[in-house]
Amino acid sequence: MSEKIEINGHLFPIEDVVLVEEGSYSGEYCLRDDCTLTDLDGWVHNDDVATAEDGNTMCEENAQEHDYRYCASGYLYYIDEVVWVEDDCEYRHTDEIGGSCYWHEDEDAYYSYPPDSSRDGNYGYHDGPRNWFVDSDKFRFGVEVEKEDPDGDIRFGWELEEVTDETGWAREHDGSLDDGFELVSPVYGLFEDTFDSHINGDDTRGEILRDHINARYYWRTCGGHMSFSIKDKGGSQVYDLYSGFFPLLLALYRKRMRKTYAKLKTSKGFKKGQKYSAICVHYNYVEFRAFSAVPNVDTLLWRRDLLRIMAKSPKKGLMWWIRRALNENSILNKHLSVHYSQDRIRELMMFAAAIAEHMTDKKYPNIVQYVDTDISDYSNVRASVYSDRFN
Repeated sequence: MSEKIEINGHLFPIEDVVLVEEGSYSGEYCLRDDCTLTDLDGWVHNDDVATAEDGNTMCEENAQEHDYRYCASGYLYYIDEVVWVEDDCEYRHTDEIGGSCYWHEDEDAYYSYPPDSSRDGNYGYHDGPRNWFVDSDKFRFGVEVEKEDPDGDIRFGWELEEVTDETGWAREHDGSLDDGFELVSPVYGLFEDTFDSHINGDDTRGEILRDHINARYYWRTCGGHMSFSIKDKGGSQVYDLYSGFFPLLLALYRKRMRKTYAKLKTSKGFKKGQKYSAICVHYNYVEFRAFSAVPNVDTLLWRRDLLRIMAKSPKKGLMWWIRRALNENSILNKHLSVHYSQDRIRELMMFAAAIAEHMTDKKYPNIVQYVDTDISDYSNVRASVYSDRFN
């Protein structure tokens, strides 16, 4: 009889199991199908595998030790193929020299702008002010709105100092944008009306914010990151309180997870706080990088209201949220139906269950019953998520 190894309370034949050598599962037995025999680090759990552009695979946390670096684009290159850009505090590929980064002889370093040029109407990356507009709300959030502005209509239509002084928001350079900006909000109270009054106001502040948020965008390059925090709680605690909701949120923006800058991982992987994750758990907040470009103010407010719905129901499991999403009398369903048909919501809930399987290693057989479909439909959805996860 073949020797068996116990994993998570189940016995598996030894030939179906490997001992992971590096990463967050180092020293643990895992299913062979959940792991990769990497080129540089032996057996590594798929959640921790990084693939460089030259094809080499490795444990993601060991990439630097192997002299590989992530570029601002999210791609992994050997160190000889990248340069460090001082003002962005990120690496860029050597092919981008002269395009999105430039050698400054006097500084003996690369910068994102040509020598003796302006900053193109933006603060440097993460160089803008960070303000705080929270009264007593224990729930807080912030947004980052990325926009392309090739003609400079926004950047030179509104002076940088005017944006900062009038709104308290920061307009910054972002390496993933060719000619644009990232508008970074202060921290706002999630259930306070300050955010709405600032954006919708009839004053100069409201005009500036609407012009920036409603500016042009490209789905290919722009995102709309949002952060969420709770007073006196750490990022991991916040994650655990709402982890049942997160697969549903990720299902709404599934296409973003095909990109290297918003990768789908397990919950354990998300908690490692790595930048290019669909959800990034920081010390005292959770960042949602899966949100796609923000077309306009209405979309931004809709997403804020989605976080409000989430915040009111901590400690709920995935199936609780799915039932709410499918119940046409629920607040969640009514909110989703602003943008999605009932048929599309049912399909998205299948994606949520499939995403949750990757995040938690649990199965959700009841999903077929709730969305009134057959197992082959769900199998196709699971296969699609698997493909998106690893490609």
